[in-house]
Amino acid sequence: MNAVIGMGALILETDLTDEQREYASTIRSSGEALLGIINDILDYSKIEAGKMELELQPTEILQCVEESFDLVAPQAAVKGLELTYNVTDSVPSVLLGDSARIRQILVS
Repeated sequence: MNAVIGMGALILETDLTDEQREYASTIRSSGEALLGIINDILDYSKIEAGKMELELQPTEILQCVEESFDLVAPQAAVKGLELTYNVTDSVPSVLLGDSARIRQILVS
């Protein structure tokens, strides 16, 4: 999976049309999502063993929401669903949290 993600990043560094850039970005994001699923399975094993640890760091919540949205939006479009999100101004732009776990929850 890391090879797919890495190659996607390399492709994005080349001259691409807007459409090609969008496709390459989707490939990379989808690879990251699949890697996330693999990691989820591994995390489940850690939870079962009582060894799960969170990585608390300053996290830009809007970025987490937007990246999660971008991952599931194509699937929603194929199903004819309209997908929207709203982050109110009262939500701080940076929160202390585990960004991987936040994305995991949003995508689920």
